[in-house]
Amino acid sequence: MNTHITHDKLNGHARLADLSISRFIGGRQDRKATAEVEENHKINSGQGGRFVKALIRPDYLKAINQIASRIRENFYKFTLPWHGEQRVLPISSYQSFIAIHDKLVAEFDTLADELAAKYHEIKCEAELRLNGLFNPSEYPKTPESFRQKFSVTFDQFSFPRETDLNDPALQARAKQAVSARLADCHSSLLERVAEVVGKFGTVLAKSDAVFRDSTVHSVADVIDEAEGLNFTGNAEISTALANARKTLAVFNDPEVLRNDKTTRAQAVSASKSVLSTLESLRSTLGATA
Repeated sequence: MNTHITHDKLNGHARLADLSISRFIGGRQDRKATAEVEENHKINSGQGGRFVKALIRPDYLKAINQIASRIRENFYKFTLPWHGEQRVLPISSYQSFIAIHDKLVAEFDTLADELAAKYHEIKCEAELRLNGLFNPSEYPKTPESFRQKFSVTFDQFSFPRETDLNDPALQARAKQAVSARLADCHSSLLERVAEVVGKFGTVLAKSDAVFRDSTVHSVADVIDEAEGLNFTGNAEISTALANARKTLAVFNDPEVLRNDKTTRAQAVSASKSVLSTLESLRSTLGATA
């Protein structure tokens, strides 16, 4: 079965989204220092690697880099890949996504403001630490221009309409592209579940393995996420996720799984069954998207 979903129908379920995070890069290659190392060790030019100097001491950037990672992780959690950097954000998940996103961006902006406020201190420390490798031209001239290096941009927009293309051949190609990308979305969704279920089964299959409670609880969490990401309401995916939840729900107690070998073996078997179903469905997505 090959049921086509138009751009207009997609707009009733989701939006395209894009996330961009900019930061001041703390490291830069120093060509002069690289050449000096190669000369001192009699290495042919370009064959000895690269000398990368820390323009800013790493601990200054640690906190803001961590927040940047959390912003991107949250974006990926609530979206599925579509085309290039564009991802699909279900309308039903928008409020949950943006509540977390806005909080994290506020933390990011606060940390960027704090870095800009002590920019002179950061630059002076670099001059002393780098000594002869310090190059003022590699740094923003003012705290304000340094602050502008840090930003988070989130954009959302509608799927373009096929009817905007006057050429029937282009319209046909656009329809094919939608079907292919939707199939990729569904495949990515199921892969996300399969990865967590697979880890669950692999860990439990090792009799001496030590595992965290999150290894067990993450199974239900990822199924919840996947149900929210099934933005077109694909019936086969809904059924597969419901069956996965039912099959694995009885194995949700980490302590029981640690201490009861029989239950543990049953959990491993159940995880393999769920994985088999998910992989089988993924293999048919090209025909059912």
